[in-house]
Amino acid sequence: SAADDEATTVASTATALETPAARAAVDGDLQAALSRLSAAKRAAWDALDELIEADVRASMAFELGFLADEMTDDEARAALDLLRQSEIDARRDLDRRRAEARALEKRGAVATQPLEHRRNIPAFLLGVCRRIVNDRHRPPADDLPDDADDLDALAPLTGHPAADDDHHDRLLHAVVVCAPLAATRAYAHALKLTPGNAKKGKAAKDALDILLNACPDDLPAQRRLLKALDLNDVIAALVPNTKINASKLNALKTHRKTLEKQLKKQHQPHAGRRGGDAGPSRDDRDPGE
Repeated sequence: SAADDEATTVASTATALETPAARAAVDGDLQAALSRLSAAKRAAWDALDELIEADVRASMAFELGFLADEMTDDEARAALDLLRQSEIDARRDLDRRRAEARALEKRGAVATQPLEHRRNIPAFLLGVCRRIVNDRHRPPADDLPDDADDLDALAPLTGHPAADDDHHDRLLHAVVVCAPLAATRAYAHALKLTPGNAKKGKAAKDALDILLNACPDDLPAQRRLLKALDLNDVIAALVPNTKINASKLNALKTHRKTLEKQLKKQHQPHAGRRGGDAGPSRDDRDPGE
């Protein structure tokens, strides 16, 4: 059938890729990669002979080519030393688990045999090499901003702006933060969150509405900044598995219902007499009529 043919094709392809010729076509020739290694790199590689099986070493032509062409001697030695130490630690951990299983068997307990997974050594080495090469482009520690610069950036932030700042256009932005209650107790615009399963999008919108409703009308700048907050920023700041305090949420629902009733009254047409405008009511007529 077609399914059997497909399975046969996949199996044949996988078998073909295991042949030395196929590996050489994909990753390059191992001996050619070894010939490009410097003396220092070759010595560090030869030190791994007793730790890495021959068939694994035979499949690492691409990784050795990366070592030869992209890394210095010191970088290559550092990468191979990390691989060597990782392999030693893995073998020690396996020996320890085997000893624990034998000790349990001697005591008559049911011991589970430790799983012996074959590590993907080529992938591990390539990941280490790329990390070392990428570290070259990172700025040195002396060029990084120190703590004093961070404090200077935090200095303009305040959780309780003064009313004088509002009326003199000293407020520039509103920043959403989510922090422990003790850290935000003195904030002018704060809302308590409790553990729950509310959706973050709805909780973020409700939180913005509650904060905006609680902001006094005589602080127009703060109200303007609260309205300018991006809902996506609020969603990103919220921690998962939370909900808004029930009392605040109930007050928001009541406020929304009140606004809906007011809007309906504003848009409701006034009833008049059929066939013309409404005339004066009985109470509005002149007493002499």
